[in-house]
Amino acid sequence: MSKSSSSWLVEDYKTIFENKTGSKLTKEEAEFLKNYFDPYSNFAIGKQLYYISIFRLKRFYPRFMVYFFIKKTLRDDFANAGFKSLASLHVDFAKYLLNEAIKSYCKFSD
Repeated sequence: MSKSSSSWLVEDYKTIFENKTGSKLTKEEAEFLKNYFDPYSNFAIGKQLYYISIFRLKRFYPRFMVYFFIKKTLRDDFANAGFKSLASLHVDFAKYLLNEAIKSYCKFSD
């Protein structure tokens, strides 16, 4: 899958969810994640969260502040959407998103 779009985040989140819970995402949860990280929309919240995280890393925000920003945003968004199973894994998703943002920051910081 191409790393140029954010659709790889959805697939990786599905894998994290299945590994942590032992069950598959429901159709509604999968659709929510797909829309949350829609690679074709500039207004997809998850996509913006990813790029804002990279921006904050470039502006020398401490990693723990970027991590807490991601964690709080994911927790609030998943809880507001009514998906308790996704909200319970917001810490794992936040760690993964931060690591991906750090990788992208390091790759493009040359």
